[in-house]
Amino acid sequence: MSFLNLFNSKKNPKKIDNMVIGYLRRETSKQLGVEPNSKEYNDFCISSKGLIEFTLVPLLDKQLMQEVSDTLSSVTTNRLNEMVGEFMLQLYSRFSLMSIDLMDGKLTPEEALLAEPNNLAKVLHEEIKSVIKQLGKHSDV
Repeated sequence: MSFLNLFNSKKNPKKIDNMVIGYLRRETSKQLGVEPNSKEYNDFCISSKGLIEFTLVPLLDKQLMQEVSDTLSSVTTNRLNEMVGEFMLQLYSRFSLMSIDLMDGKLTPEEALLAEPNNLAKVLHEEIKSVIKQLGKHSDV
């Protein structure tokens, strides 16, 4: 069974997208040091929207982001925008924290290359694919 066909079945389709969104929210909230879905988390989401749009999105490779969108759409149709938004929040959090570490001299030049947005997006995309694969193996969860 191919990767995409795995999620075209009617077996618990909502659980997989809920769990992927939950994973992304949990990771972002850990980095922020706040509870997911808390007022602080929601404030971060609102305040980050413009910054993401104007600082991060122009740096991202369109083909890579299409692949991310394809991966996310393989597990949902009606929550795709929410999933992409959570992906972008997590990416922005990682980029921001690594940028701070870079300015503070906590990263080597080699590590700084990893902080480039497309590299961070590739890593996060691989993590999401792994989460989806694990959830697919346990779709009755």
